Amino acid sequence: MHKKRVMGCLFKIMLWAGFVKPTIYIMENSFFDRLLIEAQELATKTNALNDFMRTQKFVELDRKNKDLLYKQSRLMNEYLQVLGQRIELLGEKFSFPK
Repeated sequence: MHKKRVMGCLFKIMLWAGFVKPTIYIMENSFFDRLLIEAQELATKTNALNDFMRTQKFVELDRKNKDLLYKQSRLMNEYLQVLGQRIELLGEKFSFPK
């Protein structure tokens, strides 16, 4: 088992069935920090999905998969907006470091 610190969280990295399975070991962050981390991770995933949806590979997908990915993207964006509103309610501006 190895331990690695990422964004203030200590993870334990375990090999499970031939795959690396990171699990959160210790959360040293405040509620606000965890909320911000969740929003940043979701934004990264949403951007990756949106980037994929601009590729030829996406164009070649069947209609059902395209429809599901459009829906997933829309829901991820909506969820990200909710997280942003919660962060703003806690008195902070929702922004990402450049």
